[in-house]
Amino acid sequence: MTSFRNPTALILAACGTTLSAHTALADTWDNSAGNAQWSTATNWADNTEPTTTDTAIFPATIPLNQATILMTTTEFCSSLTFNNDYTLQGG
Repeated sequence: MTSFRNPTALILAACGTTLSAHTALADTWDNSAGNAQWSTATNWADNTEPTTTDTAIFPATIPLNQATILMTTTEFCSSLTFNNDYTLQGG
């Protein structure tokens, strides 16, 4: 049996094993490339375009003041979270 003297370590150990199996992936928009294209991988904080299993998160601070995100018909995500006024524009 494992003994934990630090209750925080016990909580983190328990959460770590539980969260790794159930945590949904998320991609946060950062517009690093500066082209406002959804399909540019470097415009996402993890440098990967969202997939059908990812939540796309748009932060409260609009990167580079470009609130219009340009999309093609092949963009996917499991859900969208907008923390400011963004526009998704198809092309």
